[in-house]
Amino acid sequence: MPTMSDIARLAGVSHGTVSNVLNNRGNVSAKKIKLVQEAARQVGYIMNAPAHQLRSSSSLSKSIGVILPNITESRYAAFYSALQSFWLVKDYQLSLWLTNDTPFYEKNAVSAATAARVSALMTVSCLSNPAETYQTIEQYGGKVIYIEREFHGASPFIGYCYKNAGYEIAKKVLQEQITSAVLITGFDYFSNEHDFQSGFLESLREDSRKSIECKTIHTNLSTVFQDTFQLFYEYGCPECIVLSGMDFYEQVSQVLSYKQSDTLPLMFALTSGCLEAYCNPNYYCMNYSSLAVRASEL
Repeated sequence: MPTMSDIARLAGVSHGTVSNVLNNRGNVSAKKIKLVQEAARQVGYIMNAPAHQLRSSSSLSKSIGVILPNITESRYAAFYSALQSFWLVKDYQLSLWLTNDTPFYEKNAVSAATAARVSALMTVSCLSNPAETYQTIEQYGGKVIYIEREFHGASPFIGYCYKNAGYEIAKKVLQEQITSAVLITGFDYFSNEHDFQSGFLESLREDSRKSIECKTIHTNLSTVFQDTFQLFYEYGCPECIVLSGMDFYEQVSQVLSYKQSDTLPLMFALTSGCLEAYCNPNYYCMNYSSLAVRASEL
């Protein structure tokens, strides 16, 4: 019958490390966790399931991990603020990691969350296949909740239907007497941005009564000013601008300030502020404070 010593020799780690991994104790790196788990699989080590489950549940810290691209964007700031309000009254601490949509930073954040044994990890992931990276959380009994961006095989997922949002914004645009538009979104390899663009463009094509020429910019907060300026320089200013987030608004407005005209384009946008959407019919609200509560109640 295989023992922990067998696993330690095969994995090239100490007996204590094997014990910590199998019993979900201590501060063990994600790399060593994977080595031990693979070695245990190879030697056919089977742990007593009831005892393992008991130790797994008792090893969880009273901490909730949060991985976000940034908290500069208003929707992420609203999401994190709502999480704080929800969890701090329950005597849980929040641990926040920011990735700037960089896979290297995100993987480091998952390793840190694994070492901290967070009870749950809520993530807006930028990885192409996040389930593989986040399995270290689930293996010790933690819960992973994917937010905003949907991935095949990664669940549970909590988010809004961005395709429907694109469709609804397009209906507002089609009510106006315009022939040209610019759609400004984040990078379309993220599901939410792709779905918003898809819903918007499909809705425009489905309406045969109008022909609106629409150009698209895929960008982020660091490059939106330059990208918008370049497009307006090449093709002129459109009659309508559609934003997948209000955080683009300020920099796009700066570009428009260079426009020598008394007529500014109509602006349509998604916003996380319900009051903004209530006061301006050209805005569509996605309440990320509510999204945080929904995720927390899973």
